Amino acid sequence: MKRRPGFTLVELLIVVAIIGVLMALLMPAIQAARQAANRTSCSNRLRQIALAMNMYTDGHEGRFPQTGHAGFQQSWIYTLAPHMEQMDVIRVCPNDSQAEARGKNRTTSYVINGYIALSHPPDSVSEVRQLKSLSRTIVILEGANSRDPTNPDSDHCHGWTWFSAANIAAGPAAVWAKAITEIQPNQHMGDTANYAYADAHVETIATGITQSRIQALENFALPDKGGIGQ
Repeated sequence: MKRRPGFTLVELLIVVAIIGVLMALLMPAIQAARQAANRTSCSNRLRQIALAMNMYTDGHEGRFPQTGHAGFQQSWIYTLAPHMEQMDVIRVCPNDSQAEARGKNRTTSYVINGYIALSHPPDSVSEVRQLKSLSRTIVILEGANSRDPTNPDSDHCHGWTWFSAANIAAGPAAVWAKAITEIQPNQHMGDTANYAYADAHVETIATGITQSRIQALENFALPDKGGIGQ
């Protein structure tokens, strides 16, 4: 009787082991590629938001959009929507750990700079013409993942509170601790985050650079002072 060709148990185990080794080698590369794609996707979303903001200011005598404090429907999440497609997708970062909840609650992964969206902070601006340098004014930052995804008022950040007199007196660590309750400077691979500027360009900046600015007690959220990577 002719013997049928086939794998022995040992050969099968060897093949399985080889596949396992290959998968172990490939998974980090696949994960890195996925993270790089997410970072690029986030950067593109921020650029679309910044471009929409420019269109909004063009149609509103140079005035910047508002926050949820002006009313849920007056938040920049809603008022910029007519100037772009798929705002419900664009307002959520793919790396946000609460992305699904923010999508359901129509909140956002990103925060508008309170210095341009609110009138009461010292050194705030309300119109584009008040800026001296569009390329050094941050308008949208990546919001902290820890923010309440159901709270519509978490659509902006308060840079002046990071650099309060009490925090400055306590030292840079206190400033940093306050800042990261509102922004996520390590959202992406390589400990980086994306920042959108008033001229609609987007920079991907390492956490260490952002932290060094805070270490020097430089408020990069201030209008005309936000060239973090420059």
